Amino acid sequence: MERELGKLDINNKKYFNTGEKFCIGDICVHPFSIPHDANEPVGFNFFAQNKKITVATDIGHVNKELYENMVGSDFMLLESNHDIEMVRMGPYPWYLKQRILGENGHLSNMMAGKLIAKLVENGTKSFLLGHLSRENNFPQLAYETVKNVLESKGIKTGVDVQFDVALRDCIGEVICVV
Repeated sequence: MERELGKLDINNKKYFNTGEKFCIGDICVHPFSIPHDANEPVGFNFFAQNKKITVATDIGHVNKELYENMVGSDFMLLESNHDIEMVRMGPYPWYLKQRILGENGHLSNMMAGKLIAKLVENGTKSFLLGHLSRENNFPQLAYETVKNVLESKGIKTGVDVQFDVALRDCIGEVICVV
């Protein structure tokens, strides 16, 4: 950050350990481990005013610990990184395709849909799909794939669940968690 913004005041920096909650003002933050091929990557739960908001991207696969950190969220930003066939047929070299599709890579649209369906069954009703690949996905494809997965499980978009796609090149709508 300092490379981009210049020197930051020490009071504006917060060092944390994965799995240990901390608070900034009245917002408590719980960083949790995610399966990705980076140095100690984390997702975050934010707790405020009896609400839980979860941010989880760079997910290679969903394990029990990860799911337990997601369940019970009032709102969730979830990775919907790629369409599997676009990765397979796309221009990336084979090693990169394997990385993206691997256990510690990224969550596909299809897997995001399946995970959302499971979370809806356990109470989460509001989602934002994010971290879409520029080369291997596009917003309408991510939305329609997830919608189709949900509908195949009897979950109605706009009735049982609300979700949208975070666009990478513009500011989105303000989302209120009530």
